[in-house]
Amino acid sequence: MSAPRRRQLIRSVGLIGAIGVAVAGMAPTMAMNLNPQQLAEHVGPAVPLVFVLATVGVTLIAWCFARLSSLYPNAGAAYRFAGETIGARTGFVAGWSLAGAYLAFGGVFIGAVSIFSTSVLESTGVWATPNTDVIAIVATAVLVIVALAPVHRVTMILLVAELVSVIAMVLLSLDVIGTVDYGRLGIGAADMLWPAGGVSLTAVALALSFALLSFAGFEQVTTLGEDALEPRRQIPIALLGTAIVGGIIYTLITAAQVIGIYDTTGGMQAFEASEGLLQTLGDRYISSAAGTAFEAFAVVSAFAGGLVVVVSTSRIIYAIARDLTPSGRFAQLSASGDAPRMALIACSLSGLFEYGVLRIAFDASAQDVFFWAGTAGALLILIPYLLMCIGAGASFWRAGGGRRLEVVIPVLACGLILYTLRASIFPLGEGAYAAIPFVVLAWVVAAILIVVARPALVDRIRTGLLATDL
Repeated sequence: MSAPRRRQLIRSVGLIGAIGVAVAGMAPTMAMNLNPQQLAEHVGPAVPLVFVLATVGVTLIAWCFARLSSLYPNAGAAYRFAGETIGARTGFVAGWSLAGAYLAFGGVFIGAVSIFSTSVLESTGVWATPNTDVIAIVATAVLVIVALAPVHRVTMILLVAELVSVIAMVLLSLDVIGTVDYGRLGIGAADMLWPAGGVSLTAVALALSFALLSFAGFEQVTTLGEDALEPRRQIPIALLGTAIVGGIIYTLITAAQVIGIYDTTGGMQAFEASEGLLQTLGDRYISSAAGTAFEAFAVVSAFAGGLVVVVSTSRIIYAIARDLTPSGRFAQLSASGDAPRMALIACSLSGLFEYGVLRIAFDASAQDVFFWAGTAGALLILIPYLLMCIGAGASFWRAGGGRRLEVVIPVLACGLILYTLRASIFPLGEGAYAAIPFVVLAWVVAAILIVVARPALVDRIRTGLLATDL
């Protein structure tokens, strides 16, 4: 059975641009500001050890994604990966879940831009009492304008924005490691591998689940399967390179954060209580201006993360829409053919919509939006992660021969993802955090009900998969 070839996105993104999307997808500056504190609550100063282990785990997951990207490069990412390897119904559930996760992350980044911008404006005296709602609206307006630029320019903007921030983080970390008074520190390198007081394997495993989520978003580069010049080569390189190099950098930075903030009397209390670890390090070891600079870097990182979410989500929606409603507005490309314009605009506005709904309906603060949406997105993204790794395993097994030996990689990756999913849900939190897992479940169940209740839709997905022949 064959299907007519369809109009495709213009190939204009090179390897450097692909790497920019993968790096920006992780929002590393924001991750290193806010995530290590959660790990420290479980393993104390052994945070760098957990990131070493997380790097190994993420590399296993990246290997699965890289293999699928080399076989089935496309704009829908998980939608086609799972569709080709498991089945059309599973592909729809994977694509629907991935789109939902990225839409949730849109709210996260709008909230983050508002939070960090408020801090920068207050500390510099530019605006004594910033209004987070105004900041969110302005940020969204800029996001729409930038997102509509040609995708190869957008990817370069992402790379430059994150590269500057990452270089600054690494230089700060090296400065701290080189200048700290180790004689008075009260903590040694061995404590960062295994604290003197000991730590249970259960605590390490729980911390590992949180560390894995610090890498979430790197896989967004898989949505450039129809934008990249050589997707079968460039996307796997970007995936594996970002996972491995990113893990090394995360380990270095968290080591500097631990030794730079550790207190001989309070231990890790100051670390765990920090509202921004990079700002704390900058204030302590360079100047208050340096701390403010890292707050500004966090704003840039959050905006870049929001931008890559818009680019990625628009491609997933476009890929699904062209199969299900090929004449619909979300299935159409711009006149130049370099972007799904309507999907881009809708995705650019979705973060502000999410922010507004939570603010108005639930009286949420910008911080609430950030953490609530982040929790929902982190849970949702594990569903397509799991389905893509299962699909990779199925693909390796069907290939036969020596390729079957690779099945051990997705098996290990699936185990890690399942544990992370369990640790992220149980025990249930309080308030909004008790409800969020059920909201996520409802989103996934809705996709399942759609494909069960509408067989004709599944037929259109199958036909669309046949037509996506790159």
